[in-house]
Amino acid sequence: MILTGQSLVGLGGITQHALGQLSEPVKKKVLELTDQIANVSEDTIRAAAHMVEEVAKITASLQIPFLDRLIDNLKSVSCESTNIGTVGEALYPTAFSEALRRSPAGEPLTKFQGDVLAPFFDTEMLDQVQVHYSAYIPNTFKFRLEVGALYNEEISLRTGNPGITFANHVFIQFSRSETLGFKGQGVDLVGHEVQRVKQWWQRNKSIGLFAHDYFIQYCKAGFDYYSIQMEKDAFKFGT
Repeated sequence: MILTGQSLVGLGGITQHALGQLSEPVKKKVLELTDQIANVSEDTIRAAAHMVEEVAKITASLQIPFLDRLIDNLKSVSCESTNIGTVGEALYPTAFSEALRRSPAGEPLTKFQGDVLAPFFDTEMLDQVQVHYSAYIPNTFKFRLEVGALYNEEISLRTGNPGITFANHVFIQFSRSETLGFKGQGVDLVGHEVQRVKQWWQRNKSIGLFAHDYFIQYCKAGFDYYSIQMEKDAFKFGT
């Protein structure tokens, strides 16, 4: 998505009245600076636009060199510079505990599932997988996205998926008999979630690091669940 300085001003909610309070040279500089941060995600641009809005509210006596320094801040506005990774680190352990509390005990993969998945995953990892059928799925996560003190918005992550994974625990909303009754004993669905176990395994078995990376990718995907790279990797394997 490519936005010009003028369209960024509109996206950020910067009023023409606020811009009108600036002298023409300063106004021009503000718009030039916003043009320099085109080609980034809309959410990043929104955050940057709020920063530009603060500049637009400042009087026309503002000096150009100050705006030159401001562009360094605008360029640094990214998903990594927000609180999004920390949000994930805080949400996931709580959701994991709730899923464990409200779901039946887990069990190992069936022999058939394990045999089908063995060529694609580390066998030691597969041996540690615990599948919870008829499970509670915490599939909506609400949080606030912050960029310093200038941007603050409530975001909802809705997975809409019949399964979710925390660490080596796979939670499936369907009963055991339903899942095993699917084609291939539900190995597509289970395999999708086991891919998530692999992603946790690759991150030193840290649920915090997994959640941090997942939420950063969610931000980079424009808060579109199906565009999260870790989800794309899992969907390549199964449902």
